Formats: sequence, C-alpha cells, structure tokens
Amino acid sequence: MVKKDLHTKTTPSRLTPGRIILIYLIGYSFWIIATDVLLNLFVTDSVLITGISIIKGWFSVLLSGLLLYGLFRRSYNSIVVLKSEIENKAVQLRESEEQFRTIIEQMQEYVFLTDFSGVITFASPIASSMFLYEPHEMIGHHFTEFLAEEAIPAAIDAFTKDVKSTTKTGSISLRMKRKDGTYFIGEVDPNLYTKDGKTIGTIGVIRNVTERKKMELALIKERDRAEEMTRLKSSFLANMSHELRTPMIGILGFSEILVKDLEGSPLAHYASNIYTSGSRLMDTLNMILDMSRIEAGRLEVKSSAFNLVRILRDATTTFTASALKKNLYLKVESDKEEILIESDEQMLRQIFHNLINNAIKYTNTGGVTVYIREYCSVSPGFVEISIADTGIGIEKEHQEFIWDEFRQVSEGKGRNFEGTGLGLTITRRFIEKLNGSISIQSTPGEGATFTIQLPLPVQVVQPALPAMPETPAPARPAQTRVTKANLLYVEDDPTAISYTQLLLEKDYQLDIAVNSSAALNMVDQKQYDAILMDINLGTRSLDGVETTKLIREKEHYKQTPIIAVTAFAMVGDREEFLAAGCSHYICKPFKRVELTGILQEALQAPQS
Repeated sequence: MVKKDLHTKTTPSRLTPGRIILIYLIGYSFWIIATDVLLNLFVTDSVLITGISIIKGWFSVLLSGLLLYGLFRRSYNSIVVLKSEIENKAVQLRESEEQFRTIIEQMQEYVFLTDFSGVITFASPIASSMFLYEPHEMIGHHFTEFLAEEAIPAAIDAFTKDVKSTTKTGSISLRMKRKDGTYFIGEVDPNLYTKDGKTIGTIGVIRNVTERKKMELALIKERDRAEEMTRLKSSFLANMSHELRTPMIGILGFSEILVKDLEGSPLAHYASNIYTSGSRLMDTLNMILDMSRIEAGRLEVKSSAFNLVRILRDATTTFTASALKKNLYLKVESDKEEILIESDEQMLRQIFHNLINNAIKYTNTGGVTVYIREYCSVSPGFVEISIADTGIGIEKEHQEFIWDEFRQVSEGKGRNFEGTGLGLTITRRFIEKLNGSISIQSTPGEGATFTIQLPLPVQVVQPALPAMPETPAPARPAQTRVTKANLLYVEDDPTAISYTQLLLEKDYQLDIAVNSSAALNMVDQKQYDAILMDINLGTRSLDGVETTKLIREKEHYKQTPIIAVTAFAMVGDREEFLAAGCSHYICKPFKRVELTGILQEALQAPQS
C-alpha cells in the first residue's frame, strides 16, 4: 500500500451525488416532456406511439441503471480513498507514537504528567533507574509521595502557581526520595498541560543533578575558603605591617638621632648600621604594602608637573654613598637640565629608587649610568630613561620571569644577592599605571640596561614652569607663633611617645594621653591647637577612630586638626581614618621633617 503524506489533501469533486441526482431528474423530466410533445405533434399511429413509449421506458430504465451504477461506483471509490487515508494516518500515528516512545525511553530525564490535583498520570521508563519504581507503580500516586518531607512545601507552592494561578515558576531543585529510602537532588521544570485550550494538569521533566550540586557546593566551599584565605592574608599583612612599623619608629628614629649626635665618634658607625638595617627592613615592608595596593586595584596616580631631571639627580644622590662603598661610579647624563613631565612624582621616585638600587646591588666593578633623552619632535612625544650598569647581567631565558612576584635570577638557599624579588614587579606595575613601558637588554657578564619610556604632555612649552631648585628648599621653622602651639598626643606606646617628645619638645607644648579616657578628659579641660591620634590604643581603651568621633562631637573641637599617627598603612586605612573625622594622616615610622611638615600644614590650614 502506498502511504500518502499526512499533509496531502484530496480535492473534493463539484459533482456531488445530490447534484448528479438533481441533474438526472431535470434531464429525465425534460426527456419525458419533450418526447410526449413530439409524439403528439408528429406521430398519429397508435401502434408506433406504443412502440416508442416502450422504447422510452426501457431507455429510462437504462439511464436509471447507469445513474445508480455511477453513484455506487463513486461512493465505492470514495470509501476506498477514505479507507486508504485512514490506514495511512493510522500508520503515521503508530510511527509517531513509536518515535515518541523511543525518545522518552532514551531520555535521561524523567518525564511525567499529572492531573489538576497533582496525581501522576504518566511516568517515563527512566523512573525505574531514577526513582527505582516501575512507571506503573508511580501512576495514580500524588507527586509529593516521592519527595523528601522538607521539599514538599516548596513543591506544592510551585505546583499551585503553575496549575492554579498559571504563573510559571521556572526550574526548582528538590530533594527526592527513591523506593529504597535513599535520596537524590532533582531539578524540576514544570509546565502547564492543556487540552482543548483548558489546563488539566502539569507536564514536567526531572533531571538528577546530585553530582552537579555536589560540584557547586564544592566550588562554593573553595570560593569561601579562598575568600577566607584572602581575608586572613589581608588581616595578616595588616597586623604584620602594624607590628613591624610600631617598633621601627624607635629603631629608625633614635638611630637617626644617634647618627647626628654621635658624629665623629666610633659609636656613630654602629648607629649608622642600625639605621641602614632598619631602612632595608622598611623598604621590604613598603614593597609588600605596594603589592597589596596593586592587587586590590587601589593604586592611585597623583599627577603634577615637575622637572624629571631633578628627580633623577635626587635619586642618584641618595645612592652615592652606596656606590662609593663598592668603588663604583654613579652618574646622570642628560642633554637638558630641565625636562618637564606630568606624572606621579612619588611613584617615579620609587621606580628610580628600585632600578638604581638593583643596578648597584648587581654591579661589582665599573658603575651605573642614568641616561635621559627627550623626544618631543615625534607625536606623541615621550621621554626615555635608561639605567645601565656594568654588572653581572641576566641570561636571556631569565629575562622574562624577573618581572614575576618573588622571583630572582639567584634563588634558593644558594642565592648570591638579598632581596624580596618584588622590586621589578612593582616597578613595571607602576610604569604601566603611568602609561609607560619598560624593557631590558642584557648580556651576561657585561651588564644590563633597563629602559623606561614615559609620555610627555600633549603640548610642551618650555619653560612651562619656573626652573625648580636642584635641592629641596629648607623647611620653614615649625614655630610660627609667639607662643608654642598646644598639642595633645594620644599614644600608648612608650617608645613612640619618647621619640615624638624628643622631636617636638623645642617647638611645641606637648601633652600626652595614654588612652581614650584620658584624652577625652583632657580635651574637656583644655583647648588644643591640634591632636596627634594613634589608632591602636590597646585593649583597655577605645581605639583612635572612636575617640576621634567622640572628640568631634564637642562643639569647640569640630574644626580642630586631628592627625592620625598610626602604623596602619594598608590599602584603605588612610581613607577610613579621614572619613572617621581625622583631618590629616601620617604613617609610622616617620622622620622629623615629615612630622613637623604635617603639623605645620595642619596648623596653618584655614579652619572653616
């Protein structure tokens, strides 16, 4: 049997049985009337009339027979065609059912139908492996019978929204119960089940997502663990920063004073060694803090216009003693004495400090030369700084990883040079932040040259600014009043108190409060011109932040400068203290010039 496509339609004939009969009756009536009229007009012989009437009768019978045969034949053909179409559609329906059954049987998801009350009316064969029930065992039971008790409320809520309120809930994960009492996590995707435009229940799919959920939980745990480790790392760095900076104020501060006071004495050498060792430790700590700022994305560029040649000459001057100690030359070569640039001066000072320090460290003979070249005839213009040494050089295969954190050419227990391995990492990050670039050329045994390129301002008009002095101008004396300014120093560390008193006793009237209670009592009894506020005041006292807030509540201290003097120097610490009410911030350990400078700035600032 030839199967017809379901979409093929048989075009109905216009000659329906009713029309054929009507045509036959009209024609037959016309035939009877016409023959009778003709016989009456032209034939008079009765015998002939009788014969013609008999012939006419038989002819009528013949026409009726032919009509009946045609009608029967047409009806038979229609029945055959209809039967063929029914058989074709039945075959196609069976094939569709077979395809549907095959799809359902091969699906790894459980397909179900429920009626309006939630009773299961169809369950796919996967039920035997997913729920350990045969499909017929689930049919006729309410879907909640196959859920863990704690999952039933959520499932009923989703079913109610889907069926009764026609609000689709989307996928929902539920804990489901197997026949043997074990459980798995199923992800249910329910949809409305309609018939003739009327909702009669739900049709849905259940996927076993137990393993996926386990993986998700594992990832969440790993994420939480990573976040906790990051938090612990930040907390550790903050604590170490504070605990290292706090004693460094005594080590660096007093050793610096001893170097000056013992000048010419054999003991001055020991004091100088203490100061040098302390400075090295501070450099290491500052590098770690710089990396934390970089990783946190909190590295801010503070641009200003300055003479780049002066900055480089200052940097080389800082290392003159170190170079002479190793019998090395250290010089700057520049075509101009002034190259104006707009950038972050402090960041560039640290970049040059790192590179020149490295060059001297890895050079035993010869020396270090800093070259400066300005290229303003090209667009965009740039300035090129090269730090070239005659040191040990770097192998080609090592020139890539020197930029990585904590990596050095000389590593392990047998390394030949000290250092954290952070200097070049921080240097490149800083230069990239300043929209510049850095590269290296080196030959082992002959030395290395680090070349920096920094953009010049779009328009360079020289001289754009007055020539800046080659050496910093001496700071003005802090004492600008007829009488000494009254300062309150809130601090619990005896070493910090002793060092600060030594720095300020000549120029200021300094009172000490060792905790928050003493500070609050003293500000009620006396009006201070400025307050130096430590942040960590011990466990038996409010911290400096809370103390500052309480002082700011007093009407006569709303505009008084409060300087945060603290060893907290991590990312965001300065901003936190300024937001809490402090007007200025200085980080421990500090030098005399830094402390007197910020005091002078605070006392001279207009109080609005």
